[in-house]
This record gives sequence, C-alpha cells and structure tokens, in this order.
Amino acid sequence: MEQKKPSRRLMDDTFFKYCRFFIPEKRRVLMVGCRDIDFLSGLHPLPGVGVTIDDGRNHDAEENIQGITWQHITDLAAFQPEQRFDYIILHDILQSVFDVRAFLVRLRDMAGPETRVIINSRNPGWRFLPAGRRDNRMACRQIRHNCFYRRDLNNFLLISGYDIIKEENYVLLTWTIPFLTTAANRFLAKLPLLRRCCLGYFTVAGPHAPPENVREATVSVVLTCRDEEGNIEGLVERIPDMGRKTEIIFVEGHSRDHTVDKINEMIRKYPEKDIKLYHQPGIGQGDAFRTGFDRAEGDFLIWLEADLTTPPEEARHIWAAYAAGLGEYVNGTRFVYPMAPKAMPAANNLGNRFFSRVMSMVTGQRFTDTLCGFKGIPRNRYNEIINNPSSFDKLDPFGDFLLILGAVKHNLKIAEIPLHYQPREYGQPKAYGRSVTGLLTHAWVLLKICWQSFIEFRLL
Repeated sequence: MEQKKPSRRLMDDTFFKYCRFFIPEKRRVLMVGCRDIDFLSGLHPLPGVGVTIDDGRNHDAEENIQGITWQHITDLAAFQPEQRFDYIILHDILQSVFDVRAFLVRLRDMAGPETRVIINSRNPGWRFLPAGRRDNRMACRQIRHNCFYRRDLNNFLLISGYDIIKEENYVLLTWTIPFLTTAANRFLAKLPLLRRCCLGYFTVAGPHAPPENVREATVSVVLTCRDEEGNIEGLVERIPDMGRKTEIIFVEGHSRDHTVDKINEMIRKYPEKDIKLYHQPGIGQGDAFRTGFDRAEGDFLIWLEADLTTPPEEARHIWAAYAAGLGEYVNGTRFVYPMAPKAMPAANNLGNRFFSRVMSMVTGQRFTDTLCGFKGIPRNRYNEIINNPSSFDKLDPFGDFLLILGAVKHNLKIAEIPLHYQPREYGQPKAYGRSVTGLLTHAWVLLKICWQSFIEFRLL
C-alpha cells in the first residue's frame, strides 16, 4: 500500500471523520478518487463502489473486500456506472477533470433527488508554498489541470444543476505539535477568519430536482394543542388543501377546557375532511409532535402549533417549497416580516434571536428562527432522523432541535420560509412559561442543547 506523508494522512483522516459522521451506514456509496481501501470500507456501504485512476499498482487486495466493487480506469470521461447511489464522494478528483461541468452533469445520471455529492478539495491559496504544492499534488497521479477556489466550485455546481447544502473548512495545521495541532484543528479552524486559512474544504451538494412522484404525494398537517378550544374551528376552516390529499391530525395534550369536545365536533361537522384526534401519552411539545408524526399517513408532514399566531393558510408555502425541490426540511421563520405588536414578549424575542445565531454557528447552516412552530419534512426523511438518534435528542423537550439538527446531520436541503406572526386571540402562551423561573429554565435547556450540538458537529 502507498505510504502517506503525515500531512496527507491528517487531511484524509479528517475528511473520513466528516464522511463517517454525515453518511449513515448501509447506504449505496460511490467514491471517485478512492486511494485508501480503509476509507470506503470504513463507511460500511451497502453496496460500495470505489473508482481509482489506474496507476499500475497491484489492486488485488482491494478487490477482495466484501460488498465493495473496485474499478480502475485510465479516463474519468469513460466512467459509466449503471446504478444510482445515495452518496457520491469526489475525493480530490476535480482537480484532474478536464471538463468539470460535463463530469458533474454526467454524475446526475447516477443520482436521485435525495442523493448527496460530497466534494473534497485543497485550498489553492496555499499552492505557492512548498508544502501547499506537495499537498495539492496528492489529488491523484494524473496531471492536475485545475486549481479553483470554493466560489469557482460552487459556480460549477450551480451551472451543473446542483444545490449547495453544506460547506466546511478543515485542517489548519498539519505539523504534529502536542496539544497545539489538536487545538488549532478542532477550535481555531472553526473561527470565522481563521477557517479561510484551512488547507482543505468540502462541499455537500444535491441535484436540483423536485421529489419523485410529487404529484401523487399526500400531506399530513399535525396540530399540537392544549387548551385551544377557541382556535380549533378556525384551524379546520383555514388549513388549505395540499397535495393529492390533506390529512388533519390534532394531538391533544391533556387539555383542561373543552378542546377535545371541539375537535370531535369538527370531525362530525366536516365529514369531507380527513380529521383525526390523538392524545399524547407524555408531556411536552416534543412528545406531542412525535405522536402526530408517527401516526400520520401523509408523504409530507407539516407541524403547526394550534395557537393561530401564524396563519394556517401559509402552510401552502411550506408545501410549495418542498414540491418544487427547494427544501426537504422547510423551517418557518417569524423574524423576516414585521411582527405584530405584542405578538412576542421582548425576552422571548431576544432569546429566540440569540439561540438562532448560536445554532447557525454550530451547524454551519443559517437559521433565523429555530423555535418557530411551523415546519415540514417528508416522511422518509423524518424516519431517517428518528431511526438514527443522537445524544442531543434526549435533551430536547421542544422537538424543534430534533428536526433541525437531524436535518443538518442527514444533509437535507434546508429552506426557510418567512411567515407572518400575530398575537393569539384565545388562550394563554405556553412555549416558555409565564414566569422568570420558567424562562430561565428553558434558557438553560437551550444552552445545554447548543453545547451538546457543538460537541457533535464541531469537535469531530
């Protein structure tokens, strides 16, 4: 096996950690530019295809790995696999492609709407230094034709029909210096200015295409409610018809008023609508929405809090973004349009904005409103998140971060939809409690979620 220089080993090992974190096991994985037999096999693909540029070496050992097919080619333009993949990894290979756009367009034949392409590249800003030239020549043994920056790569992706989902810089220091190397690569490399000096970066992209069979898709709107008797009929009347069929699910959380009676009245009054009522077994917003999502029958799931502070008609914007292929996790935001006076207490407003900024820095994905009770996700993507729990899930009583952090980890296309926000007309707000103690308790929970998320997403 080829002996790696320390700098190359560190770059490859770091990129492998990111791939292992973001790629679930038992997925169909194609890796173009595969130089290390342990890289692809360490992802536990099912199946896996590794493509290397033929350099005359003996690859017999590589071909004996179960579940992985190895192909050795001399010309990337001649590569034509006959299957679709869930993940396509381009490992230091675009530097050696003569026509990058044509290559990326051809890759779309191997990708479905949910396929993710992960591209690893070297920072060309270091190419003028001896170490930088040596590291950049690692890409492959062919002559390197290209040397472009991230903005050039992003442009190639856009003109080739891809959406950019995630970007990350990594490895600020390759010299082995006790404590300093670890500190530089785990902490300093994440800072806004220093991350531009990293030696490598990777980009996650997905084909710009609507979901398959979207015309036949059905929609479930899950309404979490407790003591919302006066809002029930307005919700039923104002929720728009979406998809081939719209299901309305009320998840009732131990109400003390006549919420349950009102929902049953609506089921009798509107027999033409598919209205269902479930009682959450536990407590908290997170338990309520999961109860509804787990029992919903629709292909696309929308979560809406039943307080009528956000117009139910705007659910059509959530659905339209998904149907057009603009987002798989669609998150509402209340902080773009002017907010009606007294719609949100000042402390809650400030706290929401603060934690949204923190979560944006932690995940590398822009969020302006992480606690908006209006969001949507396709059922199959929700099942992926639920079936692959993380350590922060147990910390989240709200449910918002289960979806947000799960969507980021599973490389979902994320779209934010501006929504209008107004004061509630019936009932009392419940989101953050009505006392200073309740507000501080929820703030402490949010801080713990942010810290755990930082550990998982930033300290790979």
